[in-house]
Amino acid sequence: MERRRANQQLEHILQYIPLGISRMDEKGVYTYWNPGNEKIFGYMADEMVGKRTPEFLTKSPFYLKETLEQCRAHGNVEREASALRKDGKEIIIYEYTTNLVGDDGAFAGFLSVTHDITGRKRTEEQLRSEKLNLEKIVEAMGAGVTLLDNNLKVVWASNTLKDRLHLLENPIGMYCQDIYHCDAEIRRKCPANMILGGADGLCTEMRAFTEKGEVKYSHIISTPIMDEQGRLKNILVMSLDATENEKRVHQLSLVRQLGEAMQGTLHLDRLLHLILTCVTAGHALGFNRAFLFLVNVRRDTICGRMAVGPASAEEAYQVWQKLTQKYTTFEDFIKEADYAYIKGTPLDIMTKLLAYPLSQEQEVVVSCALQRKPILIKNATEDPRVTKEFTRILGAREFLCIPLVARGEVIGVIVADNLYSSTPITKDHVELLTMFANQAALAIENAQAYKRLEDKINELKDIQERLIRSERLAIMGKIAAYIAHEIRNPLTTIGGFAQTILRKCTNDDSVRESSQIIKDEVKRLEKILANVMDFTKPQKPLKTEAEINGIVENACLLFEPLLRMQGIQLIKEFTPNLSKTIVDPDLIKQVFVNLIKNAVESMPTGGTLTMKTVTEDNCIRIDVIDTGEGMTQEVMENIFVPFYTTKPGGTGVGLAVTHQIIDEHEGQLKVKSEVGRGTTFSVYLPVMCDEKKLT
Repeated sequence: MERRRANQQLEHILQYIPLGISRMDEKGVYTYWNPGNEKIFGYMADEMVGKRTPEFLTKSPFYLKETLEQCRAHGNVEREASALRKDGKEIIIYEYTTNLVGDDGAFAGFLSVTHDITGRKRTEEQLRSEKLNLEKIVEAMGAGVTLLDNNLKVVWASNTLKDRLHLLENPIGMYCQDIYHCDAEIRRKCPANMILGGADGLCTEMRAFTEKGEVKYSHIISTPIMDEQGRLKNILVMSLDATENEKRVHQLSLVRQLGEAMQGTLHLDRLLHLILTCVTAGHALGFNRAFLFLVNVRRDTICGRMAVGPASAEEAYQVWQKLTQKYTTFEDFIKEADYAYIKGTPLDIMTKLLAYPLSQEQEVVVSCALQRKPILIKNATEDPRVTKEFTRILGAREFLCIPLVARGEVIGVIVADNLYSSTPITKDHVELLTMFANQAALAIENAQAYKRLEDKINELKDIQERLIRSERLAIMGKIAAYIAHEIRNPLTTIGGFAQTILRKCTNDDSVRESSQIIKDEVKRLEKILANVMDFTKPQKPLKTEAEINGIVENACLLFEPLLRMQGIQLIKEFTPNLSKTIVDPDLIKQVFVNLIKNAVESMPTGGTLTMKTVTEDNCIRIDVIDTGEGMTQEVMENIFVPFYTTKPGGTGVGLAVTHQIIDEHEGQLKVKSEVGRGTTFSVYLPVMCDEKKLT
């Protein structure tokens, strides 16, 4: 009775359960097919019972055979598969198949439980598709999206965020601060932390660091996600990359700072060094090397003027590391930028040797100047705009040429490269360096104008000094000539009487001694008068083509016996093949005689006299260097004033005459001295130009 009731209940369950229940014998022939299967597949029990291989139910003809084999081997098997209903509609089923055992414990067939999961699978697929579409939308927005739990652990992160922060591993399960590499200050302002503290949605800006240490700036939008009870469940953080905007703002601010620094520098060489320093400094534009060329309008050429940069990769990294450690801000770097650092460097010397006629358009720097447009060379060895010679000299495969244009005129070109870091030069680099070059060109023009003005002022001062000196000499000359004329005749008479007394008075020694003193003093006064007359009536120069080395050599020969007698060593450092000049050889020789005489008199106990000749800025410079007593500043300010002297028995005329002779030859006479260390007189005489005529 109980067994019958149990069987009836089981039959009732099998009739109404929403699952497909089927039984097969050991050969796979269906022996039972419940109504659940009829609903799932559309086949009735009388259509299936007794059938052995219903492969038509699945897309795979071997599905049933494989299932039964695995079930016999393992005891049961679970599978998902696509199946076809009787009406041809495709469905997805989940099927659990297990072995049946008889009362005797022997294998008795199979039992299968089937569940139609088509709806669930399609819902999952739809959700997956919607998630994929959502991710595509998020990626298209360029937003980095992170879903955090209430412990600030990452539940989900978009690919954009992973790419932006260069994450090397999946961030899910990591803490937010480990992804963004936040420091304590940033964590204090973190919007996710603030939401944990009870704040609503927030929008803020943050700075984060990638795993490579790069700085990234983001606009952060943070939103709390609540559960049904109103408790915080998740925090959605969406970050929009603002790095480029911040970079652009920084660059514009930097260009402004550079402009202010340049406009405040009027010394041309220091300005050019500052410009190239800004191009190469990591705090500024950050190129490895920079070369500056300036247009020479008079010669119709563009010439290398200055260069800044390391000479090797090893030096480059040492310099970059040193600058990074020493200077934390651009302002500190600019304040201590040292122009002397580049003087004499191989790179700077090489650059100064470069000069190209503006007609030589095949040279890239000339082309850049003429076209007034930036030129970016990506492969110098194959680019027809770059000559092999320039490629060999520069040594860089990739470089950038930027014209310096001020008020519509090209004044030069900046060439920059990344020879050692191999960092590609981008469009942003071109735009930024172009903006900088525009300000640099104006600063250079201002400095050049200031230099021209300064030269004119110095020229006017020199003319004024010469005029004052000439007027002073003229007035003093008239006075001296009048005095000389008035006392010459009385001196002659006094000298004659003294001579007569000496001849007639042979017995009185005191009278003879006094007469001899009178005679000697008269001779000294006559010598002074002769010097004064020479000063008041200077000779007119008879200029001719001459070699300075020969004139200086002749002047030295006159003093060689005296130099040996006083223990003075003579050193001659003559530059061979000096350019010729147009001078009066006799007057110029007198100049060096006067200067050597002064030098000898300043070394009464011996020393060293050095005579040096060199070419300097279209002039021949002759240095007379002694190791004598030297002069005070007061003495140096008055040594060219006529009749000023510090020597016993001196007339104070020699250096005044010397200065006058140099003036008449359109030259300059400069002096440097230090008490106890000696004096240097430098004579500058203009080099003879090809077109200059003898006068």
